[in-house]
Amino acid sequence: MATVANKDGMTGAEASIPSGVVSAVRLTDGVTAPDAVAGYALIYVDSADGDLKVVFGDGTVKVISADT
Repeated sequence: MATVANKDGMTGAEASIPSGVVSAVRLTDGVTAPDAVAGYALIYVDSADGDLKVVFGDGTVKVISADT
């Protein structure tokens, strides 16, 4: 997964979306499923099937929207 720093230079799970109005969130299309991080939910576009998914801290993966 690509590493992107937020405005405070934080990366990974500790880099959160800043508070306030956000017009869009940009995700890299088609990445390898990330490892679960305890205490966080990670949203990604899966390279295996193009679906938008979330992996929860306990390792549970759910499809948010299917690319059909």
